[in-house]
Order: sequence, then C-alpha cells, then structure tokens
Amino acid sequence: MNSREYLIELDYLKGVSILGVVAIHASGCALIFFPQINFSSIYSILFNQLSRFCIPIFLMISAMLFFRNYNPDTFKFSNYLSKRAKDLLIPYLLWTIVSISLLPITLWVPVITPVKIIETVFLGIGYCYPLYYISVLFQLMLIFLPIANGFYKKPSAFKSASTIIIAINILLLGFYEVIFLKKVPMGSTTTYIYENYTQPTFPIWSGYFMLGCLIGRSYDAFKLKMEQVKLFHLVLLFIPSAAYMLWDYFLSMNVYDNLDNPAENFFRISVFIYSIAAFLFFFKIASINKNNKLMIFLGRYSFGIYLVHMAFLNPSLNITKMFFNNWIITTITFLLSVGLSVMVVFLLRKIKFGWMIVGPLRR
Repeated sequence: MNSREYLIELDYLKGVSILGVVAIHASGCALIFFPQINFSSIYSILFNQLSRFCIPIFLMISAMLFFRNYNPDTFKFSNYLSKRAKDLLIPYLLWTIVSISLLPITLWVPVITPVKIIETVFLGIGYCYPLYYISVLFQLMLIFLPIANGFYKKPSAFKSASTIIIAINILLLGFYEVIFLKKVPMGSTTTYIYENYTQPTFPIWSGYFMLGCLIGRSYDAFKLKMEQVKLFHLVLLFIPSAAYMLWDYFLSMNVYDNLDNPAENFFRISVFIYSIAAFLFFFKIASINKNNKLMIFLGRYSFGIYLVHMAFLNPSLNITKMFFNNWIITTITFLLSVGLSVMVVFLLRKIKFGWMIVGPLRR
C-alpha cells in the first residue's frame, strides 16, 4: 500500500472529526441558552447531531492504523502498547490532574470524593470530560487488538469474530435506546449506571473499533472499492442516514419534552448508521481532495486540539454571549474554540516538552 496516500486520507478524516468534536461541545453548551424550540435551538441541534460521526470515526481510524505496516510474524503487542502508552498516557495524566483540581468549581461535583477521583483517573469523566475517549481507546486496544492479532492469519475467523462483536454492539445500542425512551421500566440504580458509565466504557464503542480492524486488514481492497464508488451514491446514503438520525432525536422529544435529553448522545442505532455513512462519504471526499491543506493540518494536530479545546470553550462562550443571544453564539463559540486551540497546540509543539501537554505530532 502507498503509506503516504493512506496517511493523507486519514489525516483528512481526523481533521473533519476534530471539527465535529468541537462542534458538539460548542453547540451543547449553547443549547443551555435556547430551552425553547426556535431557530437558534434548531440550528444548535443540527450543529450538534450532524457532528455525531466524530468519535466513531476516530475509533475506526485508530483500529485501521493498527494494521498499517502490520506484520503478524514480527508484531509484539507489548511493544505496541508501551509506545501507545507513552504517546497517550502522559498527556492524559497531566490533563487528568487538571480535571481533578477543577472538579470543585462544577455544579455537579461540589466535593472531590475518592470515587470521583477513581472515575476521573480510569474513565476520564471529570471536569475535562472528553478525556473519556482516551480511556475507551485503551480499553478497546487491550481487549480487541489481541483478538484481531490472534485471528489475523485466519480471514474467515477474523471476519466472523468482528461481525459478532459488531452485532453485539448494535444490540447494546438498541437496548440503551429502549431504556432512555422509557419503553422498559428500570430501577434508579440501573438507570444511573447506564446514564453515567455507558459513554466511558468500551462495549458501546466496540463495533466501530472492530469495523476499523476489518477495513484496516483489507485496506487496499477497501480503497480500490471506494475509488469505484461514485460520490453521488454516497451522498444518497449520507443524506437519508442523517435524516433518520435527526428524526430519531426529535422522536425522543415526545418522551422528554426537553431539548436536552438522553438522545443527545452517541448511543443510538441511527447514530451508528449515520457514522458509517459519514465515514464512507468523507473518505471519498478525502480521496478526491487530497490537497486540502487545512483539513490535513487539523488532522495532524487533532489529538492536541482534542486535549486543549475544553480550556477555551467556556471563555469563548462567555465572551460571545455578551454580544449575542441567538444562533451566532454557537457559531462564534465553535470558531473561537477551534482557532485558539489550533494556535496554542501549534505553539506548544515548538517547545521541547510541549508534546507532554498536547501529545505527539502523528503523521
């Protein structure tokens, strides 16, 4: 395979996905100011929901990269894991310390407890809550990469194992949706567990990761197939899947009568379908538009942007709401958060130990 082309396409996908991450957080914060249905709230909801492909695509890319230059005869899982741990855990631990120190200023965690510290360290669900992604990624690597490695020389077994895991993931999504749509009465403890521990644990994300393993294992064949598929056909897939996901979200409003409800998350079958459609669509765009320097730049710095953007989100929101009280809040908060994050990450990368704060620059 041509590793240069492979990296460019994945950098593009990472660039699109990191914009989606910031868009979700910017629009989610802005929705607080738009409790009623109006143009501004609908705009923010669209901004939020149409960006839901971001974490699924990041997880798929991580699995695909595992199989880049993969040689089952020389591969040592311990060496791979130690390298990834160095790249990811040092920035993770630094930001976890920041996250724990800022917990007292939040309304939902007025007192730091041992349980909250454990949750923050191991699940990444403290003040800097996007850290959960790194925790989930390590869970997936520890559990599923050995499976993929073990079945690599047995294509049919590899495909069967991946298909079973993806099917279980879809069943879990359906079960979660039944719960938050209140189709099945659940006790308060069960509801609490699902609401608080679904996102930072691996089961609900495993299908995306294994799908990435499948694509990564046969990347050349996948890329060739995507070259043969017309963009128009992918648009026909992308638009209906987006419409289905939005319908699914608004359906939940009939249950909760509130814009801020459990459907404003990743754990729906409609989001799974939409994320796969978005992956295929943006992969095709990336293969056509390989010289998009902005997306490639954002992709290369995406991990750093992911880590630092929360530091600029609330200040950007507070500044913007001083001048506006409509949909512009969402837009300006998003643009400021992206711009400031890119600037800080770029500057920190110039410092010798800057990678400890924003992670390594990956190509």
